[in-house]
Amino acid sequence: MPFFPEPDANRWPPPLDTPGVTVTVTRDRASLAQVVVVGELDLATVGELEAATGGISRDSVGVLLDLSRVDFCAATAARFLVSLRERLADAGVPLALVVGKGAVQRCLDVTGAAARLPIHHSRAAAIAELEHT
Repeated sequence: MPFFPEPDANRWPPPLDTPGVTVTVTRDRASLAQVVVVGELDLATVGELEAATGGISRDSVGVLLDLSRVDFCAATAARFLVSLRERLADAGVPLALVVGKGAVQRCLDVTGAAARLPIHHSRAAAIAELEHT
């Protein structure tokens, strides 16, 4: 079992680190949850993202999911992102994705998930969207 440092108010759950992916969740003072994913999102790693975002809708005013540092994205991840958006929408919590212009954007385009997700190409654009919802 991996050792995790003591949680603090701004960083919970602690970063999850599975070979191929690292997921970090932080909250700012306004309860905006920011999730940063680095590495690969596929069948072997999407569970880490699912675990990190499992209870995130509670007390969140919005979720910023930064996938701009993901270098491989499988259809499994696209399906999860659509289900995450639906779960958050049911809870009244807006979601904004930062995808850059690489692997994640291609995956979402090819799978058709792009049409169902709030996609942005910069953190600033995603945050602006969340501030206006």
